[in-house]
Amino acid sequence: MRLIKFECKTAGNKKNFIFGYKADNHKQYAFGYHFPSKSIFFYIEYYRYLPKEFGENERKKFSVVEKTIRGKRARVYVFKKGQLSRKDVESLHVTPELISGFYMARPRECCQLFGKPKRMRVNTAAQLLRGKKILFYTGAGISAAARIPDVRVAKNLTVDFHRPFDDRRLAALVRNPQKFIFSLCVFFISLNKRQPTAAHRALKALALYLNAEILTHNLDDLHEKTGLSPVYVRSPWLKDAFTNGRLKATDIVCAIGLKKDTIGLLHRFKQNNAQGIIIAVNRIQPGYLDRNDIFLQGDIQDIIEDLARIMLKGNLCLE
Repeated sequence: MRLIKFECKTAGNKKNFIFGYKADNHKQYAFGYHFPSKSIFFYIEYYRYLPKEFGENERKKFSVVEKTIRGKRARVYVFKKGQLSRKDVESLHVTPELISGFYMARPRECCQLFGKPKRMRVNTAAQLLRGKKILFYTGAGISAAARIPDVRVAKNLTVDFHRPFDDRRLAALVRNPQKFIFSLCVFFISLNKRQPTAAHRALKALALYLNAEILTHNLDDLHEKTGLSPVYVRSPWLKDAFTNGRLKATDIVCAIGLKKDTIGLLHRFKQNNAQGIIIAVNRIQPGYLDRNDIFLQGDIQDIIEDLARIMLKGNLCLE
């Protein structure tokens, strides 16, 4: 059982943030923020019957439709709140194939037996990056200076993205949807009011200078606000975007503010390129580095800005 996150796209533009979960063959749900209407939506489906946790008042809020499930026609109970088109609803259906598309390999974790990564000065790292095929991979650390709310903030607002909704929690949501909507509104609106940090702008300059792509774990759109279009790990087509051949051709993955290799991309990178190097920029050493990798420890904002100034020989404008 996994909580999965993905986004729908229309004409290349972000359309929805969707958090979906399929617990079993009996139910699924999805919720998120609808950008065109600037509103929260959520969608719940139960197949064949509603569990005992739903009282009479909650049951009245469901509509009943007939659908084909595993080749058989079945009764489906649907609860929907917010503006969702039929196409949107169809995109919410979670399949095992969709879930598997989020995970490239098991997360990379290195024990002390692999040795400690090399420590390096920023100017030395800049020399190492020159002429190499680079992939920048960003995590929550790069956005911390922008005071981006993380999932812990959402949890305090009664929305726990890491814990699936069981029947009891879904029944409570249907009973009082406004409380849930308010919590999500606070989270998503605060998420999208923030502006890019100096590190985001410096990273844009680096990516353009090195002709490098940016992959991000982050829910925010701070990379887009600098004028770049990153690849999101929430995409179920991630494996198609980063094939084994493409990872083999990559010399260095520069992980910025990334605490863990959640989707296994760094593991897959090392599987396909034994000579490949991971450079981690962070305050605390992450567990995915071994003795062949490099750790740039310190303030992410300062390190990325210094790296860009050195590589661009001082011609860096962060306006």
